[in-house]
Order: sequence, then C-alpha cells, then structure tokens
Amino acid sequence: MHILIAERSAMTVDPALYRSHGIEPTDCKIVVVKSPNGFRAEYEPIAARIFILDTPGVSTAKLENMPWQRISRPIYPLGRDVKYKA
Repeated sequence: MHILIAERSAMTVDPALYRSHGIEPTDCKIVVVKSPNGFRAEYEPIAARIFILDTPGVSTAKLENMPWQRISRPIYPLGRDVKYKA
C-alpha cells in the first residue's frame, strides 16, 4: 500500500502527481483521487471502474443530490438515464 499525503492543496486530476513520487497508477489495484469530475480525462482511459463518492465539501460530484428547484427535466447530468448530446 502506498499513501501519498500532501501538505498543501494540489490538483489531483493527473496521474503525474503519483508518478512524480514514484508511484505508477496503472500498477495499482486502487487509486483514490479527490476530484469531483476533473480527473476523468486522465483516469478514465486507465481505470477499469470508477466509483464516485459524495464526500463533504463545498460541492458535490453527485449533482442530482443538489436541491434544484427551477430546472426543466430531463436534463443531463441530473437525470440518471439522460445521455449527453453535443
């Protein structure tokens, strides 16, 4: 088990953070990244599965849990079965 703890806040959206400390994320069974969504571009290509946790903080990765009151439904990403269309 490797645990990387930072004294100062840092963006954790790039596997280079781990690599700069000698940890290769693709060699790990589990990699934990504290990022609501910014991690996806770099981690989705190397991850077998992604688990989104709703941790305490100023925001949430689970937007459907926010108290939306004046928004038309269905809308991405608030609807579970709604797919994004560019």
